[in-house]
Amino acid sequence: MKVRVLVDSALSDSGRQYLLDRYYELVVAPRDIDAQTDMAQSCDAMLLHQGSWSRERLQQAGARLKVICTPGFDVNRIDLSAASALGIWVVDSDAAGVESRAEYEIALLLSCCKQIIRMDYLVHSHNAAAFSPADNAELRGKKIGFVGWDETAALVAHKCRLAFEMESCCMPQNQEQMLPATVERCDNLETLLAESDFVCIHAPLKFGVLDRSCFCRMKPTAYLLCITNEQVLNCSDLCDALWQKTLAGAAIGQGVRQQPSGEQLWQQPGVLPILQQACYTYEALNRMDLFAAQALDTILCGYRVPELCTHPEFPRIHLHS
Repeated sequence: MKVRVLVDSALSDSGRQYLLDRYYELVVAPRDIDAQTDMAQSCDAMLLHQGSWSRERLQQAGARLKVICTPGFDVNRIDLSAASALGIWVVDSDAAGVESRAEYEIALLLSCCKQIIRMDYLVHSHNAAAFSPADNAELRGKKIGFVGWDETAALVAHKCRLAFEMESCCMPQNQEQMLPATVERCDNLETLLAESDFVCIHAPLKFGVLDRSCFCRMKPTAYLLCITNEQVLNCSDLCDALWQKTLAGAAIGQGVRQQPSGEQLWQQPGVLPILQQACYTYEALNRMDLFAAQALDTILCGYRVPELCTHPEFPRIHLHS
C-alpha cells in the first residue's frame, strides 16, 4: 500500500515531483475544512500551505497521520501540544525562505532612505517639484542595529556590509547567543537606538514596548523597521514621533492595525507597509516546498538527523514533536 500525502493546489512542482519520485500517493485536499479533516484520516502525512489545526481537528484526523508540513505559514496555527501528544511531527520549513526575506528587508532599507513611496505619491499627484533630493540619504557607511538575532538578520548584516560598507550592531535575545565578529554586541537598547541609522526589530523586547522615551533616543534621520509580528510598539507614540520628526520614518507590518492607534499609524505619511506574503518569492516558495517534502520523506523513512530535531540550536528546520 502506498504512503498517502494530503497536499493542496499551492504545492510547487519541485515539492510535488520529489514526492512522486519516491512513490508517494498525493491526495489533493478539498477547500472545505470538514471534508479536508475527513480526508486526512486516510493519509500518513499532510503538506498544506494554509489552515488551522486545533486539538479537535487533529484528533478527528485519526491515528494514521504522522507528519504535518506547513511551508509558508506560522506553525502556531497548529496546536503543537496536541500534535505532540498524538505523536505527530510538525515541520516548519520557513528557514528555506531566509534569502528572500533578507532581500526584502534590504529593499525596505532602500525604500526608506530613497523616499520611494513619497516620490511615487508626488509624481502621480502631479507635484514632483515638491520632492527635494535633500530628503534622500545613502546606505553607504550607515549603521544598522538589530533587536534580536536570527538567520535573516545575519544575512542582512552580511549583505549590507559587503554591498554598502554598513556597520552592524545587535542586542540579541540572550547573552549566550553568538554573533559574528563583524557585528558589535550592544548590552542595552538605549545605546543601540542612539547609535543606529536603521533600527530593525526582529524579536519581542525583553521589556514592554518601544514608546516615546525610546523614540526620543533615536537620531532624527533614523528609520525604524518592525520585522517581527509581535506587539513591540506604542502606536500612538510612534505617530507623534513621526509627526514631530523625532525620526525620519518607519516600516511596519499589518498586525499593528489591530492595536490601539494602529490604523492611524498605518495611514501615517512616511510609513512603509510590510506585507508578510511580500517577503517571499517564487524561488523561495519552491525551496520551502522542496525542503518540507524532504523532511516529510526523512521522517516517514524513520531517520533522525541533527537537521531534523526539536531544538532551536538547529535552525535549518524546526520539528515540533
